[in-house]
Amino acid sequence: MEKCRIRQRVERFIKGSDLPRGDQNDILFYVLYFLVASICQKTDITFADFMNIDFSAIEDEQIQSALDQVYNLYRDMGGNSKVAKGSKLILSIRETINS
Repeated sequence: MEKCRIRQRVERFIKGSDLPRGDQNDILFYVLYFLVASICQKTDITFADFMNIDFSAIEDEQIQSALDQVYNLYRDMGGNSKVAKGSKLILSIRETINS
C-alpha cells in the first residue's frame, strides 16, 4: 500500500512549497522519477526495483533534494510547460543522476 502513497506524499510536499502552482504541476512526475532513480542509483528503473524500495524510509530531506535539483534544471531550461512536455528535461535529469 505504501507504494501507491509515494505519489501522494511527494505531491503534498510539492504543494506545500512556495513554488508557483503551474511549476508544481509541471515537475511532479520528474521529482518522483528523480527520487526513485536516486534511491535505485540508476535511471532505467524496473518494476522489481520499484517494488524493492522501502518508501516508508524516505525522508523529507530526500524529497526536498529531488525537488531542488529538478526545479533548478527546469528553471535553467526556461521553466514552462513546453520544457515539462519536451524530452530535454528528462535527459538532463538522467545526466544528473548518472554523474
